[in-house]
Amino acid sequence: MLLQRKRNLLILAAGVIALIGLILLIVGIVLLVNAKREECDTSVASQSGSNRCSYSEEAKRAGVDTFLQKVQDKYYELHPQDLVFKPGGVELSVLMTKFKPYNPDPKNLKRITDSVQNLLGELQGLGVNTRLLKPREKKAIAQLKHFLKNNFGSPYDADYYAGDFLMGPNLFCWQQICSVGYSDIEKGLGNLFPKNLHDVRLFLNKMKLVADTFSTYINNMRLGVKAGMVRSTEECLAGINSFKRSYLQISLQGDQGM
Repeated sequence: MLLQRKRNLLILAAGVIALIGLILLIVGIVLLVNAKREECDTSVASQSGSNRCSYSEEAKRAGVDTFLQKVQDKYYELHPQDLVFKPGGVELSVLMTKFKPYNPDPKNLKRITDSVQNLLGELQGLGVNTRLLKPREKKAIAQLKHFLKNNFGSPYDADYYAGDFLMGPNLFCWQQICSVGYSDIEKGLGNLFPKNLHDVRLFLNKMKLVADTFSTYINNMRLGVKAGMVRSTEECLAGINSFKRSYLQISLQGDQGM
């Protein structure tokens, strides 16, 4: 009995030591990150031409900074459902006016796909000499190319010319339709705060657009069936089951689960 108590005490002591070590590790990482950030802030404030946090001469010459901002602005212009996640935040008045839920209409998907291809062409046309860029700038350019080549980071059913938008959700439900409940309704509509009758009407109209999102998606799948763009029986069953998991309460309770 005494031996068992000693073992329990040793296990408890080891657990406490491990926990303290983990806490110290996390604190150390946070302090390092803050130190790096303060170092950059200080160097920027001093306006030193050689500070490592400013753009390189090559990035300035090619207009990398301007282009990065252009891509970000274009993304949120074409994806108003994600405005609530825009870095730096968006004013409520802008959110009330410009926010719209995901629009899977083929014409809209084509507009997005064409725009991203144009941006990719512009990036290639900048003529950036990556050998003259700073490491973080090289990383940014590489990430940006990947982002644009994958249709603004949405390879699943967002690329109009791939035709995946006709086939419905897949096993993992990575398509945008699967996250409407969270991103568009909970985070998007959930951050709209009507202040007057006009805002209330605007809010109700945006809620109606959510219904249009799902009806349009269903129409796309019908078009896919007519065109022969369909998954196998097993894939279709896996997709619908995954979709039900994304909207579990609605699939179980119907209107009462909303």
